[in-house]
Amino acid sequence: GGQDHFLQPDRDAPRLDLDAWSFLAISVDAGAGTAVLYLGTETDAPTPIAKWEDVPPIDAASGRLEIGNLGGIRPFRGRIDTVRIHGAALSEDEVVALHEADRQAQRTLQDHAVVRGGKNLTGFNYSDVCFSTRWARDNALDVIKDFRANRVVWVYTTDADFVSGVHDAGATVQGAINSVPRTDDLSAYAIDLDGTKLVAPWMVDFNRDDPVKWGCPNQPAYRDVTIENAKKAIDAGVDWMQFDDWSLLASCHSWGGGCMCDSCMAAFREHLTGLFAEKLGELGIGDLDEFDYRAYLAEHDITDAETYKSKRNTLATTPIFADWQRESVRQWFAHLRQTMDDHADRPVPLSINSNLQNPSQARNFITDRVDFFLGETWSDELTDLAICAKSAEAFGTHQIVSPFPHEVGETRLAMAATYALGEFYLVPWDVWMGPGKDRHFGTVEDYGDLYHFVRDSAELLDGFENPGLVGVIVNTDAYNQSRVQSLVGRLLRAQVPFSFVCVGHAYYDQPLELERLQAFDALIRLDEIDSFSEADEAVLNEASDGVAIISAREATESILSRMSPIVSWAPEGIHVLPRVSTDPDERVLACHVLNRVLAPDKSVRPLRYVSFGLRGSALLGPSVVTASWHSPGAEPIPLETEELGGTVRVIIPEVAEWGIARIEFSQ
Repeated sequence: GGQDHFLQPDRDAPRLDLDAWSFLAISVDAGAGTAVLYLGTETDAPTPIAKWEDVPPIDAASGRLEIGNLGGIRPFRGRIDTVRIHGAALSEDEVVALHEADRQAQRTLQDHAVVRGGKNLTGFNYSDVCFSTRWARDNALDVIKDFRANRVVWVYTTDADFVSGVHDAGATVQGAINSVPRTDDLSAYAIDLDGTKLVAPWMVDFNRDDPVKWGCPNQPAYRDVTIENAKKAIDAGVDWMQFDDWSLLASCHSWGGGCMCDSCMAAFREHLTGLFAEKLGELGIGDLDEFDYRAYLAEHDITDAETYKSKRNTLATTPIFADWQRESVRQWFAHLRQTMDDHADRPVPLSINSNLQNPSQARNFITDRVDFFLGETWSDELTDLAICAKSAEAFGTHQIVSPFPHEVGETRLAMAATYALGEFYLVPWDVWMGPGKDRHFGTVEDYGDLYHFVRDSAELLDGFENPGLVGVIVNTDAYNQSRVQSLVGRLLRAQVPFSFVCVGHAYYDQPLELERLQAFDALIRLDEIDSFSEADEAVLNEASDGVAIISAREATESILSRMSPIVSWAPEGIHVLPRVSTDPDERVLACHVLNRVLAPDKSVRPLRYVSFGLRGSALLGPSVVTASWHSPGAEPIPLETEELGGTVRVIIPEVAEWGIARIEFSQ
């Protein structure tokens, strides 16, 4: 009908708040010819705000029901869910009962806490401090104690006395093995097409006269000496093991064109038996019994290493050869793990020198074979650190960031951000800074206050998890780094609590799971639907029945701002990262406040009277019981909060690079 047929609320009636949860109900009594409009909020029961008398008889003609729109010209700007249509008019008491049931069902950030799965062999706590002395240096134990480190990682040692000393200091110890066998048995090394033993470019500066050579895990000599080194470290008492330069064949192929040894050629021939005959025919490969890849390359006028490196990207066999190399490395790590566990008579947690700033399966193809990542990380940008942390969380693992600390101020920002995101930042001591550069030894004066804060804040870190309000679906088989960085940057600026949902099948299976997708309030898809497998696409389609799924392009700034339960009234560069207690008897929110603003001299510029607002799912209870501010080098202080129309404003007196606002709500 015309405009006069619409329900018109009284001027003094409450208004719909598009920034908060609201409840609307219209009850139409056809017999009495009346319609009543009710409005309720998250805290207030619904009350009648408008009534329409003399409602005309309902038109029984067929037509389309539209919710949230009017003929395609007035779209509702917000989110609508839990829509019901009843077959009879509801009384006010019935409307109130529905409102109460819906209000109780509203999930808070605590309901979205992402508890990591996985084997959890390491027993990491978020208040751990990780320290590396790459070798058992004489002053290492004193420095470990000065930084109050409790995880000593990535140490090349078989010295039982040193390991015992670290244990006595209250820390676990991780040994280390790597890609260079350092043996006189020349068959242990990877070779190129010329038969030259390969040297990694970054290894040359360690000893230009006799640089260490790269090992081949398909060679028994390499396997024997590497496993022997691992056993010696385990016998010395180490708890865990780190593997440096873990990508082995995949790596030396990228920079050295190897490995072309007899063992690799035999293993590659065996790998090819899994291809269909038609595929082999397309590649020009006949009888596999006599097949040798080096002879195949010669038939294509490739007889030396330089020619191979210049022409390999034109060969149809190169992707297959590269794929086999990755699979070969995977097989080696399965063997290594089993051998170490058998020797130790216990599971030996294993990490690799890698980071998850690129979680693609092509890059990190043994993610399922290791317990955590301890890798040199080139970028300290918040976006890249967040990608690293969210990827680790999605895989049920952890990341220890090994830094390149060029500037103290920038390193402190990265350190604070990494812990706020739920990961670990290696103490910048005995750090490799790149080929030809001196190792870096950071001081307690530069970084100690942050690490001491971590150790002193166990009650604010341990038992708190990131809430995954919005899920970002990341296809690790078709990973687009720039696209991921762009979306993550926008989510961080909009203060949206998000988690990654990684999906891939190239080297290990990580399918989409319906229950996991349904845990989110909304999902953002980075890739086109046809980039997913049929099974994953089916799960996505099923999830869309109950969860809003939008593409990254559709995730505009206005939509992201409405998704966020946090309102920032602070300068650009301030980020609020909420973490929630997983204790069901607590309603505690730990808001990590990061100040990413540096002065021109790269020192941290403290900001005063920063404030932010909590709304919607960030309100874990009806009211705030206590609020306190915790920051490095200072005693906790009470915080001022105030109610602003369904939003709790939190006022921080001053924040340097990092602090935690602890906010407890009533039950």
